[in-house]
Amino acid sequence: MGAHSHAASRFRGLVGSTLRPLGRGRGFTLIELLVVIGIIAVLAAIVIPVYTRAQEKARQTTCLANLHAIGLAIKMYQADYLMAPPPYDPATGWGGISTLYIADYLSSVKVLRCPDDQTTLADYMALYADFAPTIPETGDPWDIAGDNGRYYREHYSSYNCMPGVDPAVSGGAATVDYQLYNAFGYDVDGLSHLSTADATEASRRYAVGSAKFAGLSNRWSPDETVVTHCPFHRDFFGSLAAHQDAVVRVGADARFIKIASYDWINQPPE
Repeated sequence: MGAHSHAASRFRGLVGSTLRPLGRGRGFTLIELLVVIGIIAVLAAIVIPVYTRAQEKARQTTCLANLHAIGLAIKMYQADYLMAPPPYDPATGWGGISTLYIADYLSSVKVLRCPDDQTTLADYMALYADFAPTIPETGDPWDIAGDNGRYYREHYSSYNCMPGVDPAVSGGAATVDYQLYNAFGYDVDGLSHLSTADATEASRRYAVGSAKFAGLSNRWSPDETVVTHCPFHRDFFGSLAAHQDAVVRVGADARFIKIASYDWINQPPE
């Protein structure tokens, strides 16, 4: 009996010396917590930019796919009508790239929109207030409540136009309709990356009656004629000297090209 009690006592003592009650363990010190937080911060600083660049790369790929589809649609439209769609009118939404969707040459309204373009209907109505965007059939404004933005989604495209600054106006205060869609290759007012002298020279480069006239209003527009370009990715390319825009030509090839070396009118493939 004595031996049994002694053994039980030793067992209890062993257990008591190795196991502690729950909730009484030693916590982390402040130094340990700061080290863990520092490691997490370093990992986040490495992972987040990589993830952001990967997301932007995916958006760029989608944009190039949109432009390629637009290039192919232009070729089909030209084959049927012996011309390209007319210039885009921001007051009505007719013309330009939007025509290709409305006329069923583009199968999805998503092709009209660059993934980096965050322009909303309210933004559009404010930016083009001077054009007073209205629905031609009814005279209602684009933001009519009963429409739920449908007209805007079907007629707005990232690749049609955007507000620009006329380089011929002193101080650059006047906003103009900055055409991204290249209906008339000689009309380059509003291209803010061109000086007035550059714009004038580009305007003289091609004559309307020429088979090499670099505008989509020319039924013989060569394959290197620019259809449109996308400026919504510029900031991801770093400094101004490195900025690039996505470009698509009549030949349906779409790629990113540095804006500093590009005239947006008629550019032979590199």
